[in-house]
Amino acid sequence: MELSVLHFLFFQTGNLPGLCNQKRLVLSDLTASNLKMTKYDSQGVPVLSFHNPAGMILYPAGLYTYAMGNTRARDVTELLGTSKEQHLDLLLLACGDVRNILYTVSELSLRKSHERPKSLNFHLNDYDPTVVARNAVLIEAAGVINPDIPADIDFLWNIWYNLALSKSHFDRLRKILSELLERDFDTRASILKFRNSATLRECRDIWKDWLDLDLEVNSVREDRNRFLKEKGQKFSLDRQCFCVLTQLIMAFNDDEKSLFSPTAENPFHLEIKHWFCEGSTNDETEKTNPTLIRPFIHKWKLHYNSCAFESYLPFER
Repeated sequence: MELSVLHFLFFQTGNLPGLCNQKRLVLSDLTASNLKMTKYDSQGVPVLSFHNPAGMILYPAGLYTYAMGNTRARDVTELLGTSKEQHLDLLLLACGDVRNILYTVSELSLRKSHERPKSLNFHLNDYDPTVVARNAVLIEAAGVINPDIPADIDFLWNIWYNLALSKSHFDRLRKILSELLERDFDTRASILKFRNSATLRECRDIWKDWLDLDLEVNSVREDRNRFLKEKGQKFSLDRQCFCVLTQLIMAFNDDEKSLFSPTAENPFHLEIKHWFCEGSTNDETEKTNPTLIRPFIHKWKLHYNSCAFESYLPFER
């Protein structure tokens, strides 16, 4: 079963932009008429209208990219009693990636028919325009794949979390970017809506940059390694692996935990270490995932504590 209506509304500034009215999304008037395209400084930090001098303190070496969550995915409606007459508007400030959105939709779809809301609107807000643009790509991918086909799930996982892609997945991702660039988001058929034309223009600039980007994988990995090395004591491979393994064993009882102790002998240790060393859970070497590259400056800026496994730990039985 699927929810009857599902909208995803992207915006970066302003108040809650709309409300549901009989399965329709009514956008409010813009509060500012002089919005302009976001500019970036030499470190890749977006210079937004609400940017202030504190940014030089908060981001002295440039803004990090938070392309994946570092906390477990949650159903944001888990404490809400819902009914089929309801229209839900959910505002996610500093939304990060789409893990909470997809998990919420999945969990709501499992509720009894009279408990599933009539419509569901997610309002996504993030300081980083790259996050907004990337979330549109991930939602589009999630909407076109068949979850019953393992190869489709692999595609979504790879573009979401992996530095390197196969040629086929790279081409498939570029097709999604091309379709987003050509889409009219004002039509009733589009589940993606934008707060204003300035946000949409900026996302299109980012999509266009990623569409044209084809960096050599080994070069990006070297850039990533330099980036991590610059973090010095902030990043420790052994500590990161230990942290993930510790979260993993929380899902097991005391007798089972001995099989999954946070050590190098742990059967999952090599896979976790591989991701931290290579930036991928796969062994692909053909193409670089452009959505993990900071647009316009074409540098690796993914936060050094980012991990492909954090959104799913501890595993449930």
